[in-house]
Amino acid sequence: MGFLRTALAALFGAMMGAALVLYLARPEPINDVRASALYPLRGAFDPADPSSTASVVEAVYQQANPGVVSIVSTLPGSASRLVPQPEQGAGSGFVVDQNGNIVTNDHVVQGASQLRVIFSDGSTVSARIVGEDPGDDLAVIRVDVPPDRLHPLPLGDSSDLQVGQLVIAIGNPFNLHNSVTSGIISGLGRTRSASNGRSITNMIQTDAPVNPGNSGGPLLDANGQVIGVVSQIESPIRGSVGVGFAVPSNTLSRYLPRLKAGSTIDHPWLGISGQELTPDLAKQLGLTVTSGVYVVDVLPGSPAEAAGLRGASGADTSAQVPAGGDVITRIDGVAVRSVQDISAYLDGKSPGDTVTLTVVRGGNSLTLTVHLAAWPDHLPSDDQR
Repeated sequence: MGFLRTALAALFGAMMGAALVLYLARPEPINDVRASALYPLRGAFDPADPSSTASVVEAVYQQANPGVVSIVSTLPGSASRLVPQPEQGAGSGFVVDQNGNIVTNDHVVQGASQLRVIFSDGSTVSARIVGEDPGDDLAVIRVDVPPDRLHPLPLGDSSDLQVGQLVIAIGNPFNLHNSVTSGIISGLGRTRSASNGRSITNMIQTDAPVNPGNSGGPLLDANGQVIGVVSQIESPIRGSVGVGFAVPSNTLSRYLPRLKAGSTIDHPWLGISGQELTPDLAKQLGLTVTSGVYVVDVLPGSPAEAAGLRGASGADTSAQVPAGGDVITRIDGVAVRSVQDISAYLDGKSPGDTVTLTVVRGGNSLTLTVHLAAWPDHLPSDDQR
């Protein structure tokens, strides 16, 4: 049913909705440095002056491009072939310190048997995966080169971003190395799905043209600071139509020390699909509350199932939304109105943590204690739920 697909995309991303989301994936020829006075560009930028915009883009490109790399990943050959041939894909990345650490998307390097990094001067070196965060589509790879060959890019504060501000993307679209595009931030606080089905929250939406191969490259502000990691586009065709998404730099900053230390980041899992409860839906279902998250489905074996949470079980299969589901109104006393609220709250938790859900069931309010588990590598498919 359509509502199940929408709910799953919002909470754990099992479905994408009607629009085709193109991950800029491998098969498509697609010490932290903080913001500093090294990039004093904003004062010269006049958004109303096209020549000023061009000069800022040029200045940012000249300063940042040496720190941007192209990444070529080699995957094992398909077992279905008589003579297995390795598959290659391309993406982008950027240097974050002089120890050889490079940030990219997890989907660019995941499962690679070999990685090669191409610097802006054309030199090529091998690399290895150090840490991965599939749930945020982030990864750190490392190269063994002298520090003087590395040009780390500074990380900015993505909490300061404003819709409409200038942004610049540098990367490797369609295997065209050292390419730069620019645009504006066209939206903030977006929620998209990682390849493992987890929702990535607070993503940056931009109209800067990004295409297959830009994955993992930096999205920079007018000061040359990295404010996002390019991750996805949404398009009915294989190319940019002006809607791209980047993982915010503050998400990267939060996990970067652990990624550089060699960790794989585990995120907490609740295990439900749901949708925002509106007054109209509450009336349709005969509920006594008019806001919260209506639980449509509870995944088998999930923490939610273990805690006794109930999904919809109405006998009327013709109904757009079956009846019988619990309504989550609060988590640890914090009011929630949408599945995005739940995802955002759980972002601050870890596997093994305990949360308390306030639930309305059959007109009665009750409290359920949930012990969060680690997000699974693969979510059950529709016919397994």
